[in-house]
Amino acid sequence: MHFSQLAVLILVLVGYSYAKGYGAGGNGGGSMSYGGNGAGGYGGGAGGNGGGNGKFGGGAGGYGGGNGKMGGGAGGYGGGNGKLGGGAGNFGNGGGNYRNGFGSQNGGSGKFGNGAGNFGGGAGGHGNGAGRFNGGNGNFGGNGKSNMGYGQNGGSMNGGWNSGNGHGGQNGGFGGSMGYKG
Repeated sequence: MHFSQLAVLILVLVGYSYAKGYGAGGNGGGSMSYGGNGAGGYGGGAGGNGGGNGKFGGGAGGYGGGNGKMGGGAGGYGGGNGKLGGGAGNFGNGGGNYRNGFGSQNGGSGKFGNGAGNFGGGAGGHGNGAGRFNGGNGNFGGNGKSNMGYGQNGGSMNGGWNSGNGHGGQNGGFGGSMGYKG
């Protein structure tokens, strides 16, 4: 192959990789599913497992598990890592009559900023939802917000397992700075 032809081929391949998001292009992965309700009385389906990684931001995570009579489905995992910002965390899990599902884990780390924190677990009749993990650390960004429950009988701020918050206090929120990295 002539040198000029080889140079053109290299340029084409480099341009393709940029267009696919490996270089300067690509603004994040797509969002995932919203979860779903279970068919019977013993729990909803699990939520989505997060969006893909992106150059400038990961995709949004799922929006939670479905409702169930004895327990809601687990929430989705957070968004993927992004170069300039982590993906957004999930927004909660489904409620249950006796015990709702676990809360979701947050967005992944970003090079310059961490993923957003969750907004709370669903309400439960006799027990609150589990707490959420914080957002991942960023190389230059701060840690995720503390795990404060926003729903009925939400997880405690910086509480450990079985922190006793609310009616039954099932699995209070985790504190700490690291968190799940999406």
